[in-house]
Amino acid sequence: MFENKKVFIPKLGEEVHYSRIIASWRNEGGTGREQFIDWLLYWEIPDKTIDDILEMAECGKLELEKSVKDFIQFKNCNNVW
Repeated sequence: MFENKKVFIPKLGEEVHYSRIIASWRNEGGTGREQFIDWLLYWEIPDKTIDDILEMAECGKLELEKSVKDFIQFKNCNNVW
């Protein structure tokens, strides 16, 4: 079970939940693991914390991930947006 911990981000001067960091990256169209890591390093997040954030961000459930792909394909094929 994941814990939605907070990390202090020096450049912001505040603590932020891991999920908000992940959501901010994805909401603004961030893709790619290496770019995500670089962005986390830019915010001076410690390496161990980056590992924890990556684990939370990348540990999906296979059945749900397949459902997402199927849903997007169905919606795109049927022009139902």
